[in-house]
Amino acid sequence: MVYYNTEELREVSVCHSGYFRAKCAWDELIVVAHARYGRMRINKCVLENFGYVGCSVDVIDVLDRHCSGRRTCHVRVLDETFTETTPCHDDLNLYLHVDYQCVRGTLTSLETCKVT
Repeated sequence: MVYYNTEELREVSVCHSGYFRAKCAWDELIVVAHARYGRMRINKCVLENFGYVGCSVDVIDVLDRHCSGRRTCHVRVLDETFTETTPCHDDLNLYLHVDYQCVRGTLTSLETCKVT
């Protein structure tokens, strides 16, 4: 189990068709704490409500698969990347919100990372 230091969490929102990019120091690994895809709130990616703010889905499994345990990662924010669900109306652009941190550790195998 990994415990997050909330003071060290990095918070990133990426608009539709953009790229989520994370990079840690050479002796650190990415650990994704939270990841949501949808229209969580009005921000740089959602300028108007249209009655569809607050619809979202947890996509930590997708970000874990692409990022957790690695030193760098990038994920394109497209509906195809998150095919398992469509949390909002089909005509609306969605965005990705990720909280992650870099933790000191090493990759011991393709399946396991060791936090030090």
